Amino acid sequence: MATAHVAIPSAKELARSVDSVIDLSDTSPSDCGPLMQASGRRHTLCVRDGRAHAWGGSSLIDEGATFIAHLGTGEAWGDVVPAPRPMLFAQAAATRAMLVATGDLHSLVLCSDGRVYSCGAGWEGPLGHGDASCEPALKRIDGLADRRVVHIAAGGVHSLAVCSDGALYSWGW
Repeated sequence: MATAHVAIPSAKELARSVDSVIDLSDTSPSDCGPLMQASGRRHTLCVRDGRAHAWGGSSLIDEGATFIAHLGTGEAWGDVVPAPRPMLFAQAAATRAMLVATGDLHSLVLCSDGRVYSCGAGWEGPLGHGDASCEPALKRIDGLADRRVVHIAAGGVHSLAVCSDGALYSWGW
């Protein structure tokens, strides 16, 4: 991971400057609630009552099943998820989801304790776990365990985290 020091933007500034993190509090679906949403090409995440929710699918289809690991349902392949569904954590997480971000086939969740979790396609490194594994449930990014993350963002196959001291971490392509 590369490190740089940057000024920490406000949540509204970050949402305006990064197309994968969008605050849609005025236009969010009523079944998810008006907190925070992020939309990728074919999936959407939101935070409701301190829990991350996901829905959608992908363009990857194998033997009639759609790739859905980035939805954090615990399954790598299955049916498209048409409505918000709670995301699952691979490890116990006694904390609240605060912010979500989406890439093409991966998702990030920032929790209230400053820890970041990811799920989805690990090809090209966007999950931050040091390998190319597919993770069908949210897994903590251990490389950031000693940092307090305050903002996250994701692009096609890359991810970013801004820490409370202004350090910026990026990984993936």
